[in-house]
Amino acid sequence: MTRLFVSFYVVLFCLISAYSFVADMSVETWLSDMMVIDKTNDYIGAFYLMENLHKSLDEQAFDKAIENFPRQSNTPLKMFNINNIDFDPKLFDHDSIYVADEYNDLLYYRFQDSDLVVRIGPMDTYEPLTEYQYWYESGYYPFLALGIFLWVLLFHTKLKRLDKAAIELGKGNLSVRVSQKGRHRVGKLNHSFNLMATQIELLVQGHKNLTNAVAHELRTPMARIRFQLDMLYNEQENKQRQEYMFGISDDLNELSDLVDELLTFAKFDRDPIATQLQQNSLNTCINNVIRSRHFNSQVKINYQQQSTKYDLVPFEPKNLERAIGNLLTNAQKYTQDTVNIHIKHDRKLTSIFIDDNGPGIPHESRVDIFQPFKRLDDSRTRETGGYGLGLAIVKQIAIRHGGSVSIDESPIGGARFILSWPSK
Repeated sequence: MTRLFVSFYVVLFCLISAYSFVADMSVETWLSDMMVIDKTNDYIGAFYLMENLHKSLDEQAFDKAIENFPRQSNTPLKMFNINNIDFDPKLFDHDSIYVADEYNDLLYYRFQDSDLVVRIGPMDTYEPLTEYQYWYESGYYPFLALGIFLWVLLFHTKLKRLDKAAIELGKGNLSVRVSQKGRHRVGKLNHSFNLMATQIELLVQGHKNLTNAVAHELRTPMARIRFQLDMLYNEQENKQRQEYMFGISDDLNELSDLVDELLTFAKFDRDPIATQLQQNSLNTCINNVIRSRHFNSQVKINYQQQSTKYDLVPFEPKNLERAIGNLLTNAQKYTQDTVNIHIKHDRKLTSIFIDDNGPGIPHESRVDIFQPFKRLDDSRTRETGGYGLGLAIVKQIAIRHGGSVSIDESPIGGARFILSWPSK
């Protein structure tokens, strides 16, 4: 804190000193000349009256008038012979008034056609006030230092709270948060720290869950492979050995597919930022998915060609085709016999609706189902078990398009998946 205070105060002191130096230089070069002219104009009337008084009175009467000048006056007068003044008389060659000290109002005036010189000043009126001003100005920097010290102390206290919370977060206490009350807040830093801590906590927890889930997902096919290898080693009959070999091949394919799904999800989860999208044909995209995917032949997929206005919709064809394919795969897995696809498009939003007539999805599961390795059906069969990553990938693709995916009731009795993103 001391270093922060000293550095801040030194910078402020240098700035104020530089400003004062520039101000003093301007006073010396310009303001002083203006003050001389101003003082001359202040007393030129008094000198005019004295000049006329000297002309109208004889020398004795004039001296008596000067001698009787009030002593308590703040404007002292004194007469001199020009030969007795303590400065060069030639200063009167160009002007009858000479300002000896513009700050203390000390002026000399030479009477016309005379060797008399009158002095006005110096003024003593402001001396006590000047002394007060001196003490006031002398206390400026200590007062400023005290104010800065208190402010830096308060600021340092706030930063210490953030520093302590950051240390706790670094030690692994991901639940630590800082107060956002006014007396503890450092601009938006407290809110940003809490937001960062929350994101880190969610990210670390998500990675823990993902790691545990991956280990569990890999363990099952690996256990089957190990078991079939043991059986293959002890089996003598060729036909049975071939069945074990086919089973091992299927499990290896399952592992390969799982790794591909994990890599795809990791790619989208690592960088879910929306990208610049190009105009493409949404009809072509959906038809490509229906033609290229091998869906259950007993399930009827209904999609009618939409109007040509859907030929110019912003999206990434490869990623959107994967998202639609995952949604169709999920729908045909749980539907009884029908899957319907239709599009809704306006100036603000483009939406794809995929309906099935299966058992539907409970309300309490409609958010968790988009988390990785979350299933409604926890079976491990190849027909319905899956990996629990398909819908999580759909969510990440929707985020990359600046949109979202949600679940609703299907008009034909099952679940409706809605994939939406901005039309512009």
